[in-house]
Amino acid sequence: MKETKEKIILKALQYFTENDYEGASLNKIAQSIGITKGGIYHYFESKDDLFHECMVFMFSALENISMAMVSDDITMEELIYGLFSFEELFDALASMFQIDLLNDYFNYAYLMFVGIKNSPT
Repeated sequence: MKETKEKIILKALQYFTENDYEGASLNKIAQSIGITKGGIYHYFESKDDLFHECMVFMFSALENISMAMVSDDITMEELIYGLFSFEELFDALASMFQIDLLNDYFNYAYLMFVGIKNSPT
């Protein structure tokens, strides 16, 4: 993934988490990484497109973390605990993304549900 596109996704993910979809502004996202709103439109067709790419990026990272937890010597109880230990999962995501996007786990969970609800079927 191109460096600028990834920066946009990471910053947008942070803004969507903090402000939900409606409250996130493409202008503020662009300003925070030193590009214009047109720079966002170079990579994404719309705010919806950017949001969708954020969800794909986030769920892909969650899948990678979840798959890394699975091993031959893990019990089912440990696996289920790991999958539902949201604080640990969010900390792993924050570390992976190298941004502080998980201040409020409820906002993050809400964002995930909005992403699922709005994804094309």
